[in-house]
Amino acid sequence: LLLSACKTEEEGLPRWYFGVEGAETKVFSTFDYGKLKETNITVERPGTDKVIVTEEMTGVHLKDVLEYLDISEYSSITLTSKDGSFVEYPHSIVEDPDTLLVFMVNGKTEWDEATEIVQVVAKNLPEDMWLWNLATLTVNP
Repeated sequence: LLLSACKTEEEGLPRWYFGVEGAETKVFSTFDYGKLKETNITVERPGTDKVIVTEEMTGVHLKDVLEYLDISEYSSITLTSKDGSFVEYPHSIVEDPDTLLVFMVNGKTEWDEATEIVQVVAKNLPEDMWLWNLATLTVNP
């Protein structure tokens, strides 16, 4: 009889995570992300020399993240980046199917120094209302 102890990914450290304020769950990580259905959106943004760049964003609907965290009643959420910048999304933007917690851009993960990062992209808002390198999601009653 041969017994083997296989270490699962969940026993290790998550590849990325962000804090959650105003909910019972205090952290959302890759382990949670993996339990949600991924989707893709295509966005066009201005590149250099006024050339339009098309990018494929892969992630999960932000509304699904809130549902997973058992957050149903809120007026808005505030997303804060690791650099301290923040955006506030009203309920209508969170519920928009083109608002994603993005893990991959053009099939590749994004990195900040030595760690993978996630961002929030609201396709129907200007790019300056997207948030890169998410650190905290705050629920506003």
